[in-house]
This record gives sequence, structure tokens and C-alpha cells, in this order.
Amino acid sequence: MNTRVRTRLHSMKAPMKHEKEKVGMQGSKPNVAKKPAKNRQASSRERRIALQEDVDELKKQLRHEENIHRALERAFSRPLGALPRLPPYLPRTFL
Repeated sequence: MNTRVRTRLHSMKAPMKHEKEKVGMQGSKPNVAKKPAKNRQASSRERRIALQEDVDELKKQLRHEENIHRALERAFSRPLGALPRLPPYLPRTFL
């Protein structure tokens, strides 16, 4: 093969190889993507902790409402002549 043909083949093959690398690079994630994964883990951990705090607060509210319900049940199930004993933790609207 003469040098002119060989040069043309190399020049034609090089862009094709380069284009394949570009196509391959488009689908792959850069190395910088590892850092946001840690941030994602931290944010999911923070979100999980916040949700757990919300659950604890809701459990506390539920326990308080159950106590109110039990106190009102006791107060209204007493005999007619007896005065109801209402606990101090009842809201003012019930007292």
C-alpha cells in the first residue's frame, strides 16, 4: 500500500474511533457522581430521622388523646348522683 492510501485510512478510522469514545462517554457517569451519592445517603438519613421524630410526636399526641378519651368515658359512665372526676390534663373546652 502506498503512503497516501494508508494516510487516508488512518485519518478515516481515527474519527470513527473518536466518535465511539464520545458515544461511550455520554452513557457513563463521571467520577464526580460518587460525591452526590454520599450527599444522597446523608439526605435520606436526615429525612428518615425527621420522619421518625414526626412519628414519635404523633404517637405522643395519640397517647394524649387516648387518655382524654378514657377520662371522658369514665366521667360519663359514672352513676347520675356521683360527680365526675375530671383530670387536670383535659383541655379547657371539656372542663
